[in-house]
Amino acid sequence: INTLLELFSSHEEMAESMNDRPILGMFKAWLGFAYYMNGKPIKGLKHLEQALEIAKEVDNPRLRAYACAWLAWCNWDIGSADKAVAFGEQGYELSRQLSPHQYLDFKPIAAVGNQYVFEGRWKELKSIGTRLLEKGEKTSNPRCFFTGQQYLGFALFLLDKPDQAMENFQKAIEGSADVPFYHYWATTILAMSHTMAGQMEKAGRLMAEVVEFCSAGGIRALGDYALVNYGIALFAQGRMNDGLTILREVADAAAKEQRKRLLLVAEFSMGNVFSQLAAPTEPVSLFTMMKNIGFLMKNLPGSAKKAEKHFHKAMKLAEETKSYLYGGCLLYTS
Repeated sequence: INTLLELFSSHEEMAESMNDRPILGMFKAWLGFAYYMNGKPIKGLKHLEQALEIAKEVDNPRLRAYACAWLAWCNWDIGSADKAVAFGEQGYELSRQLSPHQYLDFKPIAAVGNQYVFEGRWKELKSIGTRLLEKGEKTSNPRCFFTGQQYLGFALFLLDKPDQAMENFQKAIEGSADVPFYHYWATTILAMSHTMAGQMEKAGRLMAEVVEFCSAGGIRALGDYALVNYGIALFAQGRMNDGLTILREVADAAAKEQRKRLLLVAEFSMGNVFSQLAAPTEPVSLFTMMKNIGFLMKNLPGSAKKAEKHFHKAMKLAEETKSYLYGGCLLYTS
């Protein structure tokens, strides 16, 4: 993504000087997508909105579908839930006119699925997952297969069937083995399920792979979410300072780029870290305490208040982004 962003940015003036509106529109769409993937959705929105206007002007359904798909993901990242769903559904309807299409068959509706995960809407996730699986089988599209398994897995997770959900997440990894970005996306989801199951060693190992891949390519759209979970795993494994430092750095970067969704996840995670310091759910070994003595002396005093502060920020963000799943968790912890 770093290379892609550099390539498009360096040729923007040339593209704008061309007397070809459809090509300029697609250029703007790709530039906007590159900014989104690099963790800069606000910059991405600017170019994608220009691409959508051009698509309407020249009546180009393909360009409009691409613009809607990536506008859905940008809006999801900044926490504009209604716009994310609206653009995702528009892109999906347009994609049906262009199907079979290896990219548009899954990308717009996947953004809707991501929003529904955060809203806790298992029925809709089951429907989206089933549709994507059927499309993947019909068109031999591994991306449809991957996203279908992922959203079916989330539906099962929301139904409190974590073991069955992890089976779907594992199938998503297997089905995306030849598509690196989606393979690591699937790996992130599986690692998150290990985190929630308390299997921190497995989660940390998987997240380290994702972080390395994303860091090398500048893929912050995925890598920063992986970093949050990597920080949680490090903290749980006794590397407390390293884990909290990662969470703070991600939160600062998310706030700077107005990525409310990521900021919610980071604030919620920091609230959990300080909550664990204030009232550990499991005994902490003497070795772990000795290894983290400086960290504990600095952060243990007032940890309950710090947890409350982060949870309060997360609750506000959950309301703004329609992340009802996180809102429910926060009500449970308060």
